[in-house]
Amino acid sequence: MAGENKELAAAGAIIDTYAGATKALAAGAGTPLGYINAAAIIAAGLANVAKIYSTPVAGSSGGGGGMTAPTTPAPQMMSGAFELSGGVAPEAMKAFVVTDEMTNSQNQLANIRRRATI
Repeated sequence: MAGENKELAAAGAIIDTYAGATKALAAGAGTPLGYINAAAIIAAGLANVAKIYSTPVAGSSGGGGGMTAPTTPAPQMMSGAFELSGGVAPEAMKAFVVTDEMTNSQNQLANIRRRATI
């Protein structure tokens, strides 16, 4: 879990870094100061990401992110078998419309329109 949390923290820091750089560019409105601020924010943010990856995690060899070794899926997933137990059967639902209901609905709508125009 700690390694996954490290990855999530790094991803959040990267997102925050580029969001901050975008805000700096918007505030600078294309001026050199906007670009300088954005570059400084990106440099600080990437340094923060490097710090996250360099933080040791108990039970791991340290270092940071990247690819993990593929694992074999559980036998249940490979067989394609699954079970839906413990579910509750839904109540029956009306799945049709009777013409009388359509006529009543149309009459009600006509009455509303007639009252709205008077």
